[in-house]
Amino acid sequence: MLPVDKTIQFEKSRAAAWMTRDKEAIRDQLHDDSVEINIYGRFTKQQILDDLFPKVQMLKFQMSGHKVLYAGPESCVLNYRVDEQIKSDGRVLSFDCYVTAIYKKEGHRWLLLLWQITPLNR
Repeated sequence: MLPVDKTIQFEKSRAAAWMTRDKEAIRDQLHDDSVEINIYGRFTKQQILDDLFPKVQMLKFQMSGHKVLYAGPESCVLNYRVDEQIKSDGRVLSFDCYVTAIYKKEGHRWLLLLWQITPLNR
């Protein structure tokens, strides 16, 4: 099983790769069957890299309220709240959201299989 602190570190590394615009780091963190669901739609791994990455620049990503669920020895689900700020199409947007991230073990590596961000209703 993946320890809670390691799961949180994976998410911090993912956010850091978006903030520093490190496309190769993002590519390396994603499972081949990875899917991301956000305010722009649903994206496969290739669409994340080709369509979403050029469009979105992450400016702020502050996590809190982590909860981890284990779905067997080779997958885990991390759920947390995030205060996020992005720049897209020249506009700065701020969101308070919940994120669900599912990690799956492939060989000796843990890779991001599903990442979904859902804005909170205010």
